[in-house]
Amino acid sequence: MLKKISWQKKLVFFALIISLAPLIISDTNIISITKDELKSSTNNELISTANNLAEEINSFYKNNLLDYLLLIKIAVENEYLGANEKTSIMAAGIENKEDIVSLNLLFEVSPDNFVSALNVNKDKFLNKLKEQSLNPQEILQPDFNDLQNFKISPNSLTGKKYIKKIDTWLATVILPVDIKGSPDAYLYITVSLNKLSERIEEHPFNNNGKITLIDATGNPVFSEPGTAAEKSQIIEDSKKILKSNSRISGISNFKNENGENIVGCYAFPLNLDWAVIAEINEQRAYSAVNSIQNSLMVWLFIGLVIAFIGGGVFSKEISKPIQRISKAAEEISGGNFDVKIDYQAKDSIGVLAETLMKMSNSLKESFAKIEKQNRELEEYNRTLEDKVALRTEELNKSNVQLKQANDTLIELNNEKNEFLGIAAHDLKNPLVSIQGFSEIILMDNNLSRPEIEEFSKIIFDTSLRMFTIIKTLLDVNAIEEGKINLQIEEIDIKNNLNEVFAVNSDKAKNKNINLKLNVIGENTTAIADSNSMTQILDNLISNAVKFSPNDKNIFITMEQRDSFIRFTVKDEGPGLSDADKMKLFGKFAKLSARPTGGEHSTGLGLSIVKKLIEMMNGKVWCESELGKGASFIVEVPAANYI
Repeated sequence: MLKKISWQKKLVFFALIISLAPLIISDTNIISITKDELKSSTNNELISTANNLAEEINSFYKNNLLDYLLLIKIAVENEYLGANEKTSIMAAGIENKEDIVSLNLLFEVSPDNFVSALNVNKDKFLNKLKEQSLNPQEILQPDFNDLQNFKISPNSLTGKKYIKKIDTWLATVILPVDIKGSPDAYLYITVSLNKLSERIEEHPFNNNGKITLIDATGNPVFSEPGTAAEKSQIIEDSKKILKSNSRISGISNFKNENGENIVGCYAFPLNLDWAVIAEINEQRAYSAVNSIQNSLMVWLFIGLVIAFIGGGVFSKEISKPIQRISKAAEEISGGNFDVKIDYQAKDSIGVLAETLMKMSNSLKESFAKIEKQNRELEEYNRTLEDKVALRTEELNKSNVQLKQANDTLIELNNEKNEFLGIAAHDLKNPLVSIQGFSEIILMDNNLSRPEIEEFSKIIFDTSLRMFTIIKTLLDVNAIEEGKINLQIEEIDIKNNLNEVFAVNSDKAKNKNINLKLNVIGENTTAIADSNSMTQILDNLISNAVKFSPNDKNIFITMEQRDSFIRFTVKDEGPGLSDADKMKLFGKFAKLSARPTGGEHSTGLGLSIVKKLIEMMNGKVWCESELGKGASFIVEVPAANYI
């Protein structure tokens, strides 16, 4: 069949193959590389979107709702609070939290028979229902099926429903409550999910793709009742992972109900049986590559058309000298791009010869470009392993930082629990004392005036003790958050010492303790904050009085040591063990020594002293041997040191 085709057409066809093949090969490689990079970028976007949303949803539930509700639960479980106080706490809790709309305290008086004991609702939400002629009781009435299901299979969020008239999503959180002497009790909390719904609807990813939040049954969390659940492979995969209690995110390729190719990613909130699914149409995701490919095909077709037309026109003018040109073309096709055509005439043959030479040069440049691209690809492959190793190292560093942040979070949480526990313990006894003596004054009409005055003084002293505890806790919190601004200036620190000495002298006399003050030298000017120095000196001297036995001495000395003003408070008390010294300046430190006159100690005073003195560029330490008393030394910068 080839014998029947004219040599002119064969020559034109051969020229087309030689000129277009390198272009097609190079463009195909570029499209392939671009598509791989775009696919990787799309997958990273899907993973980032799904994981970030899962973390946001988990933070909304765990940090924003559950931790706050646990504080309300603790208050409800407090046996020292009455029904009115608990109702007030619940009412305050619901008004201070925008996402909580209703709180119910339910008792199970008999199996599966629940009775509401306390109930508070958010006024703003009730008014919103009434404006739309909705019955609040029907909407906020506890669904006892939720409680029965909770007992069988405890779940984090149940009873999801949509109130269409006010465009609000509601769900239920159920927390068991342990109330001493009462039947099984539960906190039945109705919360609004509108923030989550709006966050998902308004997420920028929805401009190109779709984000879906599903529960363990595979149904969308935010879909109106009666809406049919979508069926797809990624939803089935998510349901299986939820049932297995695993929380591994992943990428999946599948076809949707319309037969479209979809790329999706699923991720899971840590504390909820929900899955976040981010998906995008594969054709839309790779539209840029398809556009490049289509453009290439159009221009390739145009080139072929132009080439065929030009070849047909010029082939008619070719004559015998074409044989030499054909031979030269054969050499070019064999890879010899440096061949020369000896033809001087300026006719069509000359034009063809010149064109063939240009084609040879073009092919030479094209192959040079291809060779350069091959070298670049080889270099890329050589550096790819280094890039992977670098990314792996960066990931490991990120994991270490994440673990450090998690450890810090655990430490802060433990400190918070310890803070609440100590505050509750230290405030409980004074409250009981105040309540007891108040009841005696109120109930006993036969009390004499001196007895009433005595009981009132006890109440006053006890409330003063509570105030001191709370002020100390607030001081620690303010220092930790950096909310204390010290006014550091030149002060005559002797005035502060005399003031504190006078205040503690009466306390010392009550225990027959002798306070001895010795000021050495004339320089008593320091660079410090006056109020803080008064607090520091009062803490050290009052501690010495508090922990010293009766009939002992306390020696207080002030002198200049080089660039510092030094204060030494030495007592004749029990001294400190090595274990006591290690935790001496820590928060909530409880030492082996106890106050000798029944005084109260929070364990925070020395922690505050250390932080304040360090903020003034000073130092504080203790020198002590067990059984030989203790010396607390404070140094602050002197004002006139040269």
